[in-house]
Amino acid sequence: MSYSQLPQMESKVNTTQRSPDDSVTSTVKKKTAGEYASSYVKQRLSEADAEKQYLFEKIKLQENSRVTSFI
Repeated sequence: MSYSQLPQMESKVNTTQRSPDDSVTSTVKKKTAGEYASSYVKQRLSEADAEKQYLFEKIKLQENSRVTSFI
């Protein structure tokens, strides 16, 4: 290896080396992002379920009002 190649090699080593803290931080960020995504999906599912229930009740009321108007 020549002296001119040292800066390039040092740059490669520096970019590939990570401290344990970087690894932990990366893991925590991924976990936090995953937890956020999971929480978001659960919240949206809950909202969709509530909307489904609301629409079901609304349809039931409309059907009942039709039945009573025919009687």
